[in-house]
Amino acid sequence: MTQFNDIQLIKRRLYAMRNGITAQTLRTAGSPHRLIMGVNLPQLVEIAQTTQPNALLARKLWGDINTRESMLLAPMIFPTEEMTFEEASQWLETTIGTEATDILCHRLLRKLPFAYKLAIKYADSENPLWRYASLRILWHFISVYPQDIQAIAQRELANSEPLTKKLAAQTISEIEFYI
Repeated sequence: MTQFNDIQLIKRRLYAMRNGITAQTLRTAGSPHRLIMGVNLPQLVEIAQTTQPNALLARKLWGDINTRESMLLAPMIFPTEEMTFEEASQWLETTIGTEATDILCHRLLRKLPFAYKLAIKYADSENPLWRYASLRILWHFISVYPQDIQAIAQRELANSEPLTKKLAAQTISEIEFYI
């Protein structure tokens, strides 16, 4: 009987769940990954829920920047208690595209005890994707720091950066509703 390691087991599951139509749609829409299997988010969540949290495995998956599903799954299985500020910064700086950034921020970074500090670090970055990530994390702190986050979102809105403009406007709108 053949024994498979954790990466092989995950890759086999991803391969079994592949969807050519979804993969082609993502390619056409400009997904930055070279290999796209078209596995949808609920299926990735299912895989994550049946996989023990494992930092080493998550790091290997995150390092596979060519495969969309690897980068989306990695933040779902990384144990939050093992993530350091430095490693979180490194992951944020190596994210590819808004889809992977959204999953990284929602499934991992926002849950870290230093999430707000991490978001503030990237709020004025030169890189628009890093500022996008900052706004995605800050969204979860609107009830705690509404004025600070509003100022950051207003600065971002003034930048007129296409990647962050809509998110900055939504953040301001949410804060105005909240206050």
